[in-house]
Amino acid sequence: MLRQSAHVRRFFATSAISRNSSSSSSSSKSSSLYAFKSQLDDYIYYHSLSSQWRPLVYRQRNAEVLTSLNAVDKKNNPLTPRQYPGVPSKKKLIKFISLLLTAEEVKLVRSSLEELSKIRISSKTRKGSTKKDSNKGKYLDPSVLNEFLYKSYELDSKLFTENLVWADQIREEDSVWSVKNTEAVAFVRSMIIKTSFPANPEVNFQTMVEKMKHWAAKAEMSETGSILYNASLVVASVYSNSLKENSTALNHLDALTKNKVYTVKPQTDYLQYDHAYSIISALKDASKHEYAENNAQLLELVSRWSTFLADVENLKQNTPSTYERFLSAEEGKRAAAATATAGAAAEPAPEQESADAAKAQQ
Repeated sequence: MLRQSAHVRRFFATSAISRNSSSSSSSSKSSSLYAFKSQLDDYIYYHSLSSQWRPLVYRQRNAEVLTSLNAVDKKNNPLTPRQYPGVPSKKKLIKFISLLLTAEEVKLVRSSLEELSKIRISSKTRKGSTKKDSNKGKYLDPSVLNEFLYKSYELDSKLFTENLVWADQIREEDSVWSVKNTEAVAFVRSMIIKTSFPANPEVNFQTMVEKMKHWAAKAEMSETGSILYNASLVVASVYSNSLKENSTALNHLDALTKNKVYTVKPQTDYLQYDHAYSIISALKDASKHEYAENNAQLLELVSRWSTFLADVENLKQNTPSTYERFLSAEEGKRAAAATATAGAAAEPAPEQESADAAKAQQ
C-alpha cells in the first residue's frame, strides 16, 4: 500500500504540478491525484480485512459496536468506521503510473500492485447472479501491468529488468500476464537494442529472441501469430544491423498484415490504441534507419499502416505516446551524459592542480 510518506507527499506536490502550465489546472490535477491515491489505498485496505470485519467497519449502523470492541487490524492499528471507497478506475491507475518521476516512486507503486494482484472483483448481471470479469475476476489487467513496465523502462532499463523479474514471480493464480504483455517486453527490448547497439555487444538480436521464448510461453502465445510481437522483432533486427540475416519476423509480419491492419473506431479513448500505435510508430522510424537499407519489403509493409497511424493521431492530439516518452527519455539521458562528460573534461587533473598550487606559492 502506498503510504503517506514525506516523499510521496512531495511527489504529488511537484510531479503533477510541473506538468501543467496553469497554476489553477495544476492545483486541480494535484488534488485529483491525491484523491485517487487515497481511494487506491482505501480499496487495498478494504480487501485486507476479513469478511468478518468489513460489515462492522463499512456499515454506518455498526459504528458504535465497532468502537466498543477496541479491535485492531493486521498492522495493530485501531479499526475505525470507514466509508466504502468503491473500485478505483483502472484508467486513472494507468494515468497515475504514467506520472511517476523516480525509481523510488515506481517501487512504492509496485508494493500497491503486489496487493492489487491478490484482489478479486465481480459484477452482477441483470438477473442478479454474479459473474467474473473478463480477466477471471482480477482487479489488475494487462494494460496496468504494461504501463508499469513501460514507466520502469522510461526511467531506467535496469529498473525495467528488476520489475520484469517481479512480474514473472507473481503467483500463477494472481498473474494477469497476456499476449499484450509479451508484446510489450519485446517492444522494450527492441528499444534497449536501439540505444545500446553496437556499443554493448551483449545486447543483440539473437540474445533477445532467446529471452523472448520464455515470455511467449508464459502468455501461451504463438510467436508467428502476433502482429505487434513480430513488429518489435523487426525493429530489433534493424537496430542490431541484422535485418537481412534475421528476416523471419519480417516475413511473418508481412504475411500477417497483408489482409489485416488495425482500424480505429472514432471517438475512442486514445489509450486503447497507445500500445499498437507506439510499436507501429517505432517500426516506421526503424524502416527509415540506415541499417534498414531502404528494404523494399519493410517500406511497403509500413505503408499499410498509414491510415491507422493518421487516425490514431487524430485521437491522440497532444498526449505523448509511450514511444514518444521513450524517445524523450533517451534524449534526456544523452544530454545528462554529455553534461557529465563535459564537466569531467573541464576539471583539472590532480597533477595539474598540484603544479598550479606550486606556482601560486612561488
